[in-house]
Amino acid sequence: LNTLLAVNKRFNITQSDSVLALSDLSFDLSVYDIFGMLIVGGKIVFPSQENTKSTDVWVDLVSNHSITIWNTVPQLANLFVNEIGTVKHVNTSLRLFLLSGDWIPLS
Repeated sequence: LNTLLAVNKRFNITQSDSVLALSDLSFDLSVYDIFGMLIVGGKIVFPSQENTKSTDVWVDLVSNHSITIWNTVPQLANLFVNEIGTVKHVNTSLRLFLLSGDWIPLS
């Protein structure tokens, strides 16, 4: 609870924020996706089970649901950034990337 409250306070997470919940429910990053958002009344968007690894679907969900927070391992964030690079026009409201669980490349 202290971690969730600290992250929300540090990054000014409010009810107007939303997260794309890509982490499996058995993975620790899902704790923030669910409870960090619920504490402030934010929105949680779950992709359908068959689309949890579809980067083109991620781009659409981020755009269509005005996702503001990206919370994944660095590898998935890298896949997302690479997918954005293939799209001519991306409408994104992302304001915060939370990356953990692995080495974060400086690039």
